[in-house]
Amino acid sequence: MAAALIGGGVALVAKDDPNRTDAAPTVSSTPSTEATVSPECRAWVREELMDSSEGFDAASGYSACGDLPNGQLDAVIEEVGKEIRDDPSALAEATKTEAEKFQDCVGRTGTAGEKAAVKHVTKVSGTDERSRIADLADVFTDYGGGLLGGHAGEGRLIASAFSSCYKSANGMVTVYDKDGDLLATERY
Repeated sequence: MAAALIGGGVALVAKDDPNRTDAAPTVSSTPSTEATVSPECRAWVREELMDSSEGFDAASGYSACGDLPNGQLDAVIEEVGKEIRDDPSALAEATKTEAEKFQDCVGRTGTAGEKAAVKHVTKVSGTDERSRIADLADVFTDYGGGLLGGHAGEGRLIASAFSSCYKSANGMVTVYDKDGDLLATERY
């Protein structure tokens, strides 16, 4: 019996019949990371791939994934990326705007008043930018009139809902009307 490498697979050749070959299973050169990587690490990679920031947050990655060698972390990123590409619901989630993600969160956890108010949210920014000094987020609405325009109450509801959906030790959310005038601020 002899073994030969053929096109990424292995063929076994029997000694008694040199023309007969039985293909052996193809062996991947990339080891699976399923058994050696924690579910927390895979969840962190998924969140990092799906958020709108430009890179990976290494500090949170270290706490989720520990001391994985670069090659193994790269393999996890590749595997999770493939899972996302192959899952239509994950692709839909990845293409949502921050405003849509915020509205979804409030839709799951908010009060009736908060749910009604966040329907007027048109844009959310600053949720993916973390700082040691201050995490500043802005929420824009289609309301008009600023603080005195009759929608300050809805602005406070939106700010309150934001603080339920996003957490920070040093966060501040500001809610604006359609003209960029202040409606509300709140810590989150």
